[in-house]
Amino acid sequence: MLREDHYGTAENALIEAMSLGLVPVVLANPAEEAIVTDGVNGVVAVDPADMAARLGHLLAEPEERTRLSAAARATARDRYQPRRSAGLLEEHYRALMGEPKTRIDFAGVLGSKPADWFLSTQQRDRESGTGRMFAAGGGLSKGSIDHFLATFPDDQGLLALSAR
Repeated sequence: MLREDHYGTAENALIEAMSLGLVPVVLANPAEEAIVTDGVNGVVAVDPADMAARLGHLLAEPEERTRLSAAARATARDRYQPRRSAGLLEEHYRALMGEPKTRIDFAGVLGSKPADWFLSTQQRDRESGTGRMFAAGGGLSKGSIDHFLATFPDDQGLLALSAR
């Protein structure tokens, strides 16, 4: 069960499980909803309580599990073939190559120092300028202040932000 704001690559594991015929039971997160269609090739629950109830239903209904299993397997086979994915990626890059070249001032957008880069990832309310500071989860989770400090341990701006 993934957090709504997850940034991981669990989609690969989800597709692999579906390719084996496992019925996906996921929360209604954007990435998961792009892969699983509720009642068609798996179950998309609105919250953990709904997930538990829907899982209980699946355990009691072997025919439903069989139907969803076959559909999950078919989805993985038809939609996520390596050759198809490579073709779509090639198509995307060909389209990009036809666009006019532009120079992006990343320092102007993200800043020029690790502390600036970190702050650019933080969720802020556009009107008040306040919001959640430091990526959820803490520790060395991707995007956390600890992750940035592990990568840039001597950056004075990051050290000041973390009060270390």
